[in-house]
Amino acid sequence: MRVIGFIALGFFIGLLAGAWALKALSAGGEFGRGVMALKAHHNGQLRDELLAGRCDAAALSPHLEALAVVARDIEPAFLGPDQSDATFRQYAEQMRERIAAATPALGDCARMKEAAGAISDGCKACHRDYKS
Repeated sequence: MRVIGFIALGFFIGLLAGAWALKALSAGGEFGRGVMALKAHHNGQLRDELLAGRCDAAALSPHLEALAVVARDIEPAFLGPDQSDATFRQYAEQMRERIAAATPALGDCARMKEAAGAISDGCKACHRDYKS
């Protein structure tokens, strides 16, 4: 009877250790979660400002600037230095281009909403392919 108990205990401990190891090895880690949290925050603030009808540079520039900074950290947060994922890198580059393209639209609500929509669509496309 003791043998069965020790086997069950060993199986349970092995299962827990395997789960912890998989969590530790998951892509992104704390850095990736932080990058995505900042991106989501500033993207949401941009959306809220536009919904409130504030399209001027004073209201939107801080969020576009923060998104531009965060977009530079996407690859380092999710790809190791020796990893090469052309599709992921293309999504990240498109994100940076869409953020840069939004800057000239400051002050024009219709153009800014379109630009913000393009940024959001880029996020959704990448998450569709990479987020589990």
